[in-house]
Amino acid sequence: MEGREFAGGWKRRTLIVYILIAGTTAVFIVLATAARVPRMDMHLPWAAALAAAMLGLLLSCGITLWRTTGFR
Repeated sequence: MEGREFAGGWKRRTLIVYILIAGTTAVFIVLATAARVPRMDMHLPWAAALAAAMLGLLLSCGITLWRTTGFR
């Protein structure tokens, strides 16, 4: 809190830490290779309406924020 260095010093990582890191990395790699993109049927008019609504909200919120704060 005062900007001072931690008095305990730097501790070396143990072998168990490296084993845990390697194990979790291996789990992520295995799961990533097994993952597939799901098939999704999209109704294009509804997707376009949702995108337009999101852009409209983005624009209105941006204008309101600009009027309130001036982006300062």
